[in-house]
Amino acid sequence: MTYNGASARADLVSPIGTVSGFVEHDGFRKTTNADAGIRAQPLPFFAISGSVSQSVPSNSGGSSLPSLTSMRGEAAIKLFRPWLSAGIISTDNTTGLAPLAYDTLLLPTPPGRASARTAAIRGPVLAGFGVDAWVAQWNNSWSYLPKYESRSEINYANNFAKRFPRGDFEVRAAGVFEYRSHTQFRLSAGTIETGVTKTLSGILEIRILRAVLSYQQRNILGYLYEVVPGFEMPRVLATYGVRWDFWN
Repeated sequence: MTYNGASARADLVSPIGTVSGFVEHDGFRKTTNADAGIRAQPLPFFAISGSVSQSVPSNSGGSSLPSLTSMRGEAAIKLFRPWLSAGIISTDNTTGLAPLAYDTLLLPTPPGRASARTAAIRGPVLAGFGVDAWVAQWNNSWSYLPKYESRSEINYANNFAKRFPRGDFEVRAAGVFEYRSHTQFRLSAGTIETGVTKTLSGILEIRILRAVLSYQQRNILGYLYEVVPGFEMPRVLATYGVRWDFWN
């Protein structure tokens, strides 16, 4: 069987911002998806962004999928060098969603809307150091979704331009702290929940010409935690390797 799809995209760019739109007909899922967004910076220290997306089933295609609408909005101010932002997220939550791959006894979620308030700070700070941190507070009426989750990163980058004027050497390092509050999982026998998740990770990368030596260590402190009840995550996980770009 053959499925066909058609899509179109348009962008309007001005000195203060960008307006974009995208529409697609998905022949396989028998839905029409549309996205529209805007990002503007009317002042050097103030920026706003927002987007809305909608998925509508095709009446003629016999799709069993419901209509879904998601929205996002954010405003940011520049605080010296980094940007400080606050926003909201809202999306339809369809009935029947449950992580059945882990346990077929998990109950589906009811229909409705899931929403969250967000805050973030991102950008350079001083002398090669930067910050990239965000936090989200979800409404706590939904299963399988933590009320609070956050990620905080302090990073450092230096290409030692005076010592290597051709840009052949660079060092990047970062420390990351991730947090997730209790998450509820619904069963017919009752509700169980995971504990609080707190992990500390680090990354170090050294670039020489076009080769990058990378070493990452996740959950450095060996904290015991579960994202899904009964499935314990690795205590300490180390990942290392080399990325090398070749081109002619």
